[in-house]
Amino acid sequence: MHSRKSIFIGNIVMLVIVLLFLKVFLKAHITRSREKISILQHALENIVSENEDIQSDIALSLSLEKMHKFAKEKNLKPPDENSIIYVD
Repeated sequence: MHSRKSIFIGNIVMLVIVLLFLKVFLKAHITRSREKISILQHALENIVSENEDIQSDIALSLSLEKMHKFAKEKNLKPPDENSIIYVD
């Protein structure tokens, strides 16, 4: 009888040890995952910012292209230096 009780207590102790190791392992894994997520979020923010800059450049480029095309169709020429008037 005493032997069964010892085996049962031994099994409980082993289970507790295994669960503690599992808890420590999972906490470490969660910490590493959070660090990776933080790094990836920062990279995503940089990519989104770059994307916005590129979209702005494209929009400006298209706008300039339209303006040049319109000026060419209307036979407009850039003003010479004497025809520009500065107003305060």
